[in-house]
Formats: sequence, C-alpha cells, structure tokens
Amino acid sequence: MLIPSLYLLDAADLDRLARWRNQSRGSFFSDEEVTVASTARWLDSAGKQADRLIFLIATEATGIVGHIGLRGVDEGAKTAETDAWLGVGDAGAPGIMFIGFATLLRWSFDFLDLERVSGRVFSDNASVVRAHEMLGYELRAQMEYAKHEGADGAVSRESAGPSVRRVSCLQLERAAFRKRSRMWS
Repeated sequence: MLIPSLYLLDAADLDRLARWRNQSRGSFFSDEEVTVASTARWLDSAGKQADRLIFLIATEATGIVGHIGLRGVDEGAKTAETDAWLGVGDAGAPGIMFIGFATLLRWSFDFLDLERVSGRVFSDNASVVRAHEMLGYELRAQMEYAKHEGADGAVSRESAGPSVRRVSCLQLERAAFRKRSRMWS
C-alpha cells in the first residue's frame, strides 16, 4: 500500500522512521542525525509543500516499512523528481521497496499525467541505481558532490572542488516505463 504521509503516525512509527533514516544516512544528500521530533517536522513540512508528495509504504502484516515521494512536481511541464526513498529490510516481503517505487511511478504517469520523472542517486549505491535501471531510467549525467559545513549543519551540494561522491542523474520517460513495466508486471 502507498499511504499519503498525512496518515496519523504514532510515536513508534516515527521512532522507526527516524532509526531507519539514521541507519541509512550515507544514502542521503543530507546526512545529519535525525530524531523523532525532526522526522515529524520533516513529514509535516513536506505535506505542506504544493510540489511535493510523500507516501508511506506499508504491508498489512508489518505496517509501515518505508517511504517514497516526489518533489518538484510541475503539472505544466509534466515532470517531477523522485525523492525520499527509504526502506530497511524487506519486511518479510522481498522486493517491497521496488514494488512501492514502481507503484509510485505508475501512479505518477497515470494519475498525475507526468511525461518524465528524474532522479538523483549516489552512483555507488548499486542497488538503488539498479532499481532505477530495472524500471527504465536512463543515465543523463553524473555530477560530483562534496559535503560542506553550513551554518545549519552538514549538507551536501554540487561542488567544483574535490569530489566526495558521484551522483547519477537519471531520467525516465512515460513510454519507457510502460514498455519496461510490461516486462515484469
């Protein structure tokens, strides 16, 4: 199930999401440690942004197992970027995050009528890069990202200086997704 993030989460859900986020800090562009309170604020803030959608991924047996979303949704240009992909383990359902990702894309193309969805992932995150490829994404560019200390803490951003990590900029066209999804649906 994809559940809109406006779903009322209890303290245990927020604690679980915060723990998962902290365990996976190296997979995110911003790697500061999060708390239950900061996770609740993040979900609340994301829910108030007109161009952003966050969904919780859940199974009937185990409840919430992750989240995934879109940012920069532009209905006029019919584009968006995948965002906030987090899941830990398979929750007793192998491939659940991939299924959630595919479901989000299908909904994006069918319901939002998007033509293109992009994504940025660390190039060394092989499993996430592979999931994008399996869904039909194509590599458009690679960029170097370096971590810089800002007034509000550690952040990552594009850098002309020495690279800490490379980021793959990927793109998926509606037609490519439809063709690819027929192969594995």
